[in-house]
Amino acid sequence: MKYIWTLLFMITLFHVNAQELIWDVSVNTPKLQTADPKLFKQLESSIRDFLNAQKWTDDEYEQEEKIKCNLQLTIITELSATKFNAQIAIQAVRPVFGSSYETPIFTHSDNEVSFTYEMFQPIQYSEGIITDNLSAILSFYSLFIIGLDLDTFADKGGEKYFTKALALTSNLSESMKAQYKGWSEPKKQRINRFTMVDHMLKPRAIPFRSAMYQYHLKGLDIMHENPEEGRAVMTQALKTVKAVDIDFRGAAFLQLFVNAKSSEIIEVYKNGLPDERNDVFKVMARIDGANTSKYRFLRQ
Repeated sequence: MKYIWTLLFMITLFHVNAQELIWDVSVNTPKLQTADPKLFKQLESSIRDFLNAQKWTDDEYEQEEKIKCNLQLTIITELSATKFNAQIAIQAVRPVFGSSYETPIFTHSDNEVSFTYEMFQPIQYSEGIITDNLSAILSFYSLFIIGLDLDTFADKGGEKYFTKALALTSNLSESMKAQYKGWSEPKKQRINRFTMVDHMLKPRAIPFRSAMYQYHLKGLDIMHENPEEGRAVMTQALKTVKAVDIDFRGAAFLQLFVNAKSSEIIEVYKNGLPDERNDVFKVMARIDGANTSKYRFLRQ
């Protein structure tokens, strides 16, 4: 019996350590009127259990390699005691080599989240089979974040998982796409789940994805030993991002990049060389024109 319990413990420990993502989850209900508050505590637990138990890749991630993610789900409207409209805010970070710093790779708010949830309802995912909108949304973002992370470690390293995320949108039934927003190409230019992964897989996105590899692995990850060289590589990567913006204006991934990286870029280039600072100002004024004032101090 002791051997059996030890074996079960080791299997459980391996399973937990095998996951790629570590999720912190919270569910907020600022305007709760109809539903039982206990339902949302159970929902929070179900989302956390699903996200932290699911394994998305065949790779083994060491504890220090795992991607830390934060998800905040806010109930906006109670359509019934079990049916809701909500907003999801997600942030994901990955560690930077040789430091305690964690770089943001994804910062996004999704306002098109509708779902039905009943007490003790399990959240499940089976590749190729989508049964409900909540599990589809959670699975999509998990795959997309893994794709983003792998792109920072290898040139176009996340291709497989972006493709899986796009396939997930394709596997949704037409009735689900009609009932739930965010899964189809929008009539007006904006970011939704479909456009963020569809644009990432376009040929015009290839230079941007290569730039993300350079920015992170060849830039940020060597800053601890050679800040000047790291910044020089990052500057070239940012110039590539600017060129992509000219060629692929309105690409969803460009706005996602700004959302995740604007504060980091400001911090990195506080100590940059004058030419670097000028170059980076021109890049950010181009890709984040509505917030040019944030970057004015970079100009020399």
